[in-house]
Amino acid sequence: MYEEFKEFEKAGWEKLADSYFEVTHTSTSKAAETLLKFVGCEGDNATKIRLLDVACGPGYSAGLAVKRGAVAFGLDFAAAMVDKASTLYPAAVFKEGDAENLPFEDNSFDAVVCAFGLLHFADPDKAIAEAFRVLKPGGRYAFTVWRSPEEVETFQIFRVLLLHMEALLCQFPLVQICFGLVGMVRQPGLWLQQDFQVFQSLISV
Repeated sequence: MYEEFKEFEKAGWEKLADSYFEVTHTSTSKAAETLLKFVGCEGDNATKIRLLDVACGPGYSAGLAVKRGAVAFGLDFAAAMVDKASTLYPAAVFKEGDAENLPFEDNSFDAVVCAFGLLHFADPDKAIAEAFRVLKPGGRYAFTVWRSPEEVETFQIFRVLLLHMEALLCQFPLVQICFGLVGMVRQPGLWLQQDFQVFQSLISV
């Protein structure tokens, strides 16, 4: 069951690297600054940080960390996402890998972050345990997850749009632009029963 879920997710994200960036970067990239704050990767301290961005997607957190002077690595199980991140942020190091079996030695990083990845893992507990394994003593782990749709009004609007999109398309050809977005979020690996506001959790080792 776990492997089937993992393959389902991976197949979806391999197809959606460009679309995901184009549609969601304005909202999802904002999490990077908050995550870096929670793990202490800001100001003069950033230059002392060796950071791992798990489920990095387009590489927002690793890219911002490098810009602040940190040494940053990004890891994603989708090759297409790794390629996208490497193109956007060539100063960081990106590689393919499994969040539940990180290809790094114990005590390798001062900080580990994960933006919106936890709900896409077949075994989130194992992914968190792996983050702790690669952290140095005193290191920090921070992640974001989506809120439930009941908590955020904007998602309610989007869900209604999704349900009625086909009817609208018949009446208003211009809605075809939006229909492309709906088709994207229905693909494996991206459609979530969640919303676009986030909260952060911080765990210190």
